[in-house]
Amino acid sequence: MSNYKLKDDPNAYTSKNISPESSSGKAKKPEEYNKNYSSLANDVLKDYLSRDEYKYNVNTDKLYKQYADKYKREGQAAMRDTMANASILSGGYGNSYAATAGNQAYQSYLEKLNDIIPELEKSAYQRYLDTDSNLKERLERLSELDKSEYTKYRDSVEDYQKDREFYEDNYRYREDADMEMYKALYEYLLEEADLENDRTALMLQNQKNANDYKLGLLKQF
Repeated sequence: MSNYKLKDDPNAYTSKNISPESSSGKAKKPEEYNKNYSSLANDVLKDYLSRDEYKYNVNTDKLYKQYADKYKREGQAAMRDTMANASILSGGYGNSYAATAGNQAYQSYLEKLNDIIPELEKSAYQRYLDTDSNLKERLERLSELDKSEYTKYRDSVEDYQKDREFYEDNYRYREDADMEMYKALYEYLLEEADLENDRTALMLQNQKNANDYKLGLLKQF
């Protein structure tokens, strides 16, 4: 209630409490809900859901390439050494035996490379699982952070609503108190005005009676 006007009252009551803020205080409006964690969680979830199913391709395994280069270098070195040793036994001349022996030495290293493929595949699968696990852990952490952030936001909204209710209740109380005070004062002034009118009327009546009495006396002479 912002204004109250009594009929024929030149000094009509006007509320000083224009708003709850002007009479009591102002509730602090909560900040907007921070969606950063929620956004990051959605990105992680997209990464997780968009992952391809596990497939092992030895030709694209970087670790296999490192082992392949290593075994090829060692195999070529073993082939050269074997052929050189075989040539010495034959008087320093190259022959088919030396070539065969050198090739066998080289192939033995390639077989070692093939033997290690199951271990490389197992390692690649473990890395795939580790990536899955890391994504899930990140998603869980971000979800917990987002949940905590939302809880704080919800609490701040509840506090804001309680503060608003408090200030509005206080505002209404002050308005009602001010209005009652104004009504009491106005009624008092009306009563005083009525009493003053009665006193004035009585004085005039007494004066009239006195004048009538004097006129009555004059008429006797």
